[in-house]
Amino acid sequence: MRHSLIEAWRADIVGVWQPELCGVDLLHLKPAAGQFDKPLTVRGDGTWAWPSPTNKSPTDFPPPEWWSWGLADDRMLSLWTPVAPKPAYGLPDWSHEEKPWLVLAVADQCLALSEGHQTIVFRRVDRDEYDRRKAAEYRQMLGEVRQRIAGSRPPPPAEQA
Repeated sequence: MRHSLIEAWRADIVGVWQPELCGVDLLHLKPAAGQFDKPLTVRGDGTWAWPSPTNKSPTDFPPPEWWSWGLADDRMLSLWTPVAPKPAYGLPDWSHEEKPWLVLAVADQCLALSEGHQTIVFRRVDRDEYDRRKAAEYRQMLGEVRQRIAGSRPPPPAEQA
């Protein structure tokens, strides 16, 4: 069973999220269409994807494991993005760049992130998969509760012969 809000968010943030609203803060949000059109995918294996607006081919990017994410206890979601080699600047190999986002909320259908000058509110796209995952989690918790209840009952009285 999870013991903290952050642990719950780490599990619940996994999914496919469509940007719906964006702006400088929660009081100044407008439709995200045009500015953010592509869904953000946060995978349970610790990788993420958010299609780049560039016209680069997928072979111009490193494999998915280079796109990692982590949620710290202070609610900072770190999205690590690969940075291409730049031999002219003494960087011959791929490296990573961290983009930190403050997680404002993670709910069944909503994810709200903020970074300095941008706040984005997302809608969950993969609702059926999320519902199946949550149902399995609730079944497991119910099973644990039933085991605890069964273990706390006194044994039935012995029959007299």
